[in-house]
Amino acid sequence: MQGFRDICLENQNRTFIVEPFSKRSMTYRQLYQASGVLAKLLLKKGAKKGDRAIVSYANQIEAVIAQFALLRIGITSVPVNPQMKQNQLVHILNQVKPVAVITQEETELCSIVEAEKVLMYSYDIDDSMEEVGFDEEAILEDDFPLVILYTSGTTGMPKGVVHTYKGIYKDFMEYGRCYEFDQDTRFIQSMPIYHGDGWCHSNLCPFWHGASVILLPIFNTRVIAQFDSYVEEYKGNVLVAVPIMLSQILGMKIRFRYDIKGKIRLALCGSAKLHADTLHNFETEFEAKVYENYSLTETMLISQYSKDVEYKKDSVGKILDECQVKILEDGEILIKSPYLFAGYYQEPELTNDSMQDGWFCTGDTGYVDDENYLYLIGRKKNIINKAGLKIDPEEINGVILKCKGVEDAATIGVEDVAVGEEIYSFVSGTQLKDEDIQLIMDKLKQEVVLAKIPKQVILIDAIPRNAIGKVVNDELTKFIHVKRG
Repeated sequence: MQGFRDICLENQNRTFIVEPFSKRSMTYRQLYQASGVLAKLLLKKGAKKGDRAIVSYANQIEAVIAQFALLRIGITSVPVNPQMKQNQLVHILNQVKPVAVITQEETELCSIVEAEKVLMYSYDIDDSMEEVGFDEEAILEDDFPLVILYTSGTTGMPKGVVHTYKGIYKDFMEYGRCYEFDQDTRFIQSMPIYHGDGWCHSNLCPFWHGASVILLPIFNTRVIAQFDSYVEEYKGNVLVAVPIMLSQILGMKIRFRYDIKGKIRLALCGSAKLHADTLHNFETEFEAKVYENYSLTETMLISQYSKDVEYKKDSVGKILDECQVKILEDGEILIKSPYLFAGYYQEPELTNDSMQDGWFCTGDTGYVDDENYLYLIGRKKNIINKAGLKIDPEEINGVILKCKGVEDAATIGVEDVAVGEEIYSFVSGTQLKDEDIQLIMDKLKQEVVLAKIPKQVILIDAIPRNAIGKVVNDELTKFIHVKRG
């Protein structure tokens, strides 16, 4: 595989990353130089091949430089959310025992780690930066633990998902081949850089394909309002997204300052169920292809759509040739693949519990058709059990999202003495009013069997989601109590 230095030299005058909000940018040559500077600083602190280092930044250039500095020395990167709670940070520190914590601001993390381990690093753009006398790059074995990606930890402590150099390389190269990533590819990247998708599309995936990254803050209203400019002014042509991002971009009409139809080559969408109406509306609005995929932090890609895979409604794409899928009697999806994680860091029992004879137990339920397309039914833990009837929340959400004015929806089961779990649905939309709730209930009564009708449909300002777009169920239950009160 081509080395870091070779790729930097081959693309030295091309932009690797641009930050529209800060007006900063970095070429491949500057990446080579800046990562060398940081690598030397780490070596002076006693870092060596085989160590681990925490990288704690928001979505910014420094996080990318740190990743490549660690790669050059042969240190495992541990990306961490700067806003993570103290008990979770203590848990991670105790597990990884980092040789350094690379960050930019005084955060909770800095207050609980030894001061000598903190390396405050900020990048100064300087085209005249001289070579720093650090030309080496570590020779990384296939089983080298390249990164430990900690899950968001919505329940319990976060788990450290270990991925090896070989697995990441094979996955990213196949992924790029499928979507024809090259030097003309410019990713629009607003996913959290410390989670799997954001880390992938800000670092090694674009780098190995000689592509560029438009690095944005974590998706918010300001990002949406300026979306067209990332395409028109910065030439972004591949959008990295989760379904709610597509919905919110479509919903904000004030952003239409440019005619960008046909200028987005494709949108890659995963993490949650993408409803057919959202896909159709986005493709129509922007004349861009939307390719859904299914992946987990532990598995990387499992199934996907591409120009060679015909769309099938409700499917999350065709299973990759390299992946094997097995469906258990209860519908759970099990995975084998060359991209599978190497285990949960320092948690052998948890790793063993997640495996079954070499297959990874996803916790998702679904089925495979005779053409090897994968369909998701839901999460085993999210399936609502009402009086013995197993109910998929996504069936209800799908109906609600068809209703006029609904921009987002979520459905959960709440413990109930009489029926086991009762159904509650939540909706948000800037134009929705209380009187619209009855229209939504009427629509549900037309399309859903009586036993699956929610006890309440509750209008709230926004569906609570974590940084990668997944609904935070515990937050939703608070609205039920408020409503009852």
